[in-house]
Amino acid sequence: MEVIVANVDHIKFDIDYALEQQYGALPLPFPGMDKSTAAVCEFYSQPGGCGNGPQCPYRHVRGDRTVVCKHWLRGLCKKGDQCEFLHEYDMTKMPECYFYARFNACHNKECPFLHIDPESKIKDCPWYDRGFCRHGPHCRHRHVRRVLCINYLAGFCPDGANCKYMHPRFELPAPPEQTKDAKRLPVCHYCSEVGHKASTCHKIPPDQREVAQKQEEARYRALGYVKPAVDGEELRLQRLIHKPLEEVTCFKCGTKGHYANKCPKGHLAFLSNQPPPGNPNAESEASVNPKAYPLADTALTAKILNLVQQAANYKQLRKGANEATKTLNRGLSEFVIMAADAEPLEIVLHIPILCEDKNVPYVFVRSKQALGRACGVSRPIVACSITINEGSQLKPQIQSIQQEIERLLV
Repeated sequence: MEVIVANVDHIKFDIDYALEQQYGALPLPFPGMDKSTAAVCEFYSQPGGCGNGPQCPYRHVRGDRTVVCKHWLRGLCKKGDQCEFLHEYDMTKMPECYFYARFNACHNKECPFLHIDPESKIKDCPWYDRGFCRHGPHCRHRHVRRVLCINYLAGFCPDGANCKYMHPRFELPAPPEQTKDAKRLPVCHYCSEVGHKASTCHKIPPDQREVAQKQEEARYRALGYVKPAVDGEELRLQRLIHKPLEEVTCFKCGTKGHYANKCPKGHLAFLSNQPPPGNPNAESEASVNPKAYPLADTALTAKILNLVQQAANYKQLRKGANEATKTLNRGLSEFVIMAADAEPLEIVLHIPILCEDKNVPYVFVRSKQALGRACGVSRPIVACSITINEGSQLKPQIQSIQQEIERLLV
């Protein structure tokens, strides 16, 4: 027997109309409730909008939200519909993975975030596409060699945008966008014109100008930038003479010739304060307390302090002798770093005994100040401990340094 199924697309039941019109949807008791598990409102995307407003029990999803909210993924977003990010689990709109973007590696096999190739973020150089780039191989943009279209150079290409050859653009590229660090011109608070301050405005009355000059003088004198000077009856400001750059000492690396914010040695500049090996004026081994054993050399110290700095970012670091002792007693320590110049050294000598009892590697570095800088604090640190984290991306570096510490003991 042949079964014939009739077309029922034109038939709608009452429940279909109720679902489309959202009948029976009661408003929220109060705005701001969590609606992460609710359905999407059908009226919000329409021109008329949703009449319930913030008390609508359904989610209001805007089309301009292109990135999933990372706090919503953890159930911690408190903005609700007012959040500028998308509250929807869409794998194509996930935020970029922090570890892959910064370290070019992510060891989480189930990482839900996007792994974007750094090479794909580099834009094509508009000057090179035009014919010549004065920066050459040092240009921060990508230089891609292409074959020019002969028909386009002659005046007309029948393939248009679908041509497989390059159609060069002869107009000048747009100037780069102004960055946040660019210098901004001052705005007068009296006449709202750009280019001068209220203390030098010609439209301001003399009495108000004098008050503005006094306020500016007091503010800059408190900051130490300027000093007052009287030139006849006019009160003007003279800038303090800064030190020559040759006399400026960088507090990061200890060398002269530049400020700390322009230090060319990067985030490990404090290692330059340590004396290099083979220097006759360097600190000798005899000046180090012989109880500080094993003592890391300069190369190993640089690796250890670099790992300490990364561990501080990964929340795998405990600072201080007391915290290091706690991690050893609780079995949470990978290895312990101590400062050989601790005064007195006996305040950390109980840690090696505890490390040998717990079978945990330990090592001494020369400078407690450098250890504190690596830990991310401005004060000296006499001891710190790298804690255990099975899923950490620092596991290969930790194992490598543990092996080098064991070689010092042999």
